[in-house]
Amino acid sequence: MNKSVLYSGLLAAALFSSVAHAADSADQVAQAEFANRAYSAAGIVSATNAALDYDKAAQAAATPLLKAQYLIKESASYYFVGDATSDTAGKITAFLKGEGIADQAAKILGNNIDVPSVQTPALNALKASLKPEELGLLGDALYYRAINLGQWGQANGVISSLSKWGELRHNLEIIDTLGLTAIHDYGSSRVLGRAYTKLPSLAGGDYKKALKLLSNAVSKTLVPGQIYSRDGYNNIYYADVLHELGNDDKARAILTAFVKGDPNTINPATVPELTEAQKEAKDDMAGW
Repeated sequence: MNKSVLYSGLLAAALFSSVAHAADSADQVAQAEFANRAYSAAGIVSATNAALDYDKAAQAAATPLLKAQYLIKESASYYFVGDATSDTAGKITAFLKGEGIADQAAKILGNNIDVPSVQTPALNALKASLKPEELGLLGDALYYRAINLGQWGQANGVISSLSKWGELRHNLEIIDTLGLTAIHDYGSSRVLGRAYTKLPSLAGGDYKKALKLLSNAVSKTLVPGQIYSRDGYNNIYYADVLHELGNDDKARAILTAFVKGDPNTINPATVPELTEAQKEAKDDMAGW
């Protein structure tokens, strides 16, 4: 073998190994930082640092698939920052970053998928072309794009929410058409159901549609032996609809049982979110 060719091959291998190590190191640091997220000043800093380190990992990723994985984690980190931040400007900034980053990941995995105009045949072809791991990651990317977009709209006010409603709805419909409704504890049903309760009736708001979606999300994700979901916001959003429709007894029963649960037992991976959701559930019931 030509020595220059051999040298070039060894150099390329060394560079690839160095890049992969840098990405893996940043990922490990980010995971530790995200594990320390909390609805507190220090917890928000940890989540922000996680986002920054996931971005480093994404920039050093050796393959498009790895880059998409890191971008999804970065988007999730920014979503937490936005959710935990109290000031509106901070929320808007974090959710906007999270939406844009998730969009990058979705386009890596979905071949520049176009949310507003994509048609079912195109989605079927896309689904057939992806390996199961790729399809799952695309679902994650679409989910984080949706929740960041939805919360960005809500933080900006009613007009912004209405202006993004079509985009949000299509994003969620893509998740369902790809057969990924169950991801993130029926995340598309949760987000769409909540949207139907927030929109004015003239703009598409519909409590009956919300009830159907959120009832399904809860029933499909029940904690064993309990009447509540392992996702705190499935419970809160469903109970809110029940309350609005006059079924306070059932709403209170679900939330009362939920707030008594141990977050570490319900879902060890989402303890900060569950703890915050339990606080919100208590506040909701106090206001009824």
